[in-house]
Amino acid sequence: MQKNYKNNKKLAYSEWDSSDLRDVRTEIGKTQAKMADVLGISARMYRYYENGRTPISKPMEYAMKYLSQISQETRKEMENLSKFEYERMVKLRDAIEGALDEPIQGNQGDHIKRILNQALKEFDMVLSKAKR
Repeated sequence: MQKNYKNNKKLAYSEWDSSDLRDVRTEIGKTQAKMADVLGISARMYRYYENGRTPISKPMEYAMKYLSQISQETRKEMENLSKFEYERMVKLRDAIEGALDEPIQGNQGDHIKRILNQALKEFDMVLSKAKR
């Protein structure tokens, strides 16, 4: 017995092509691997979508549109930071940078330094998007 896939809504394909997917990903500022992680698929599968080897499904299109909308809303929020909020974030970022210069005691020192380095990178990214 042969299955009828034409009526299977799970296999509905988008009108998007690979360039649409790439445009949204670059607008959001993610690598292919990071975008795959956000979407919950393998990096290889995402590359297949973006390189045109696999047709883009409707759910993939909807997920990308949603992520793009969230990204735009976040950028708008960052543009509207008050001077106080911006300065507070700068102070916190500087405090993290200062903590990295100090020795950290205990067996978790390397782990804590990695976390602080990541936090520093995140603050730098956020602050770079805030208009000042």
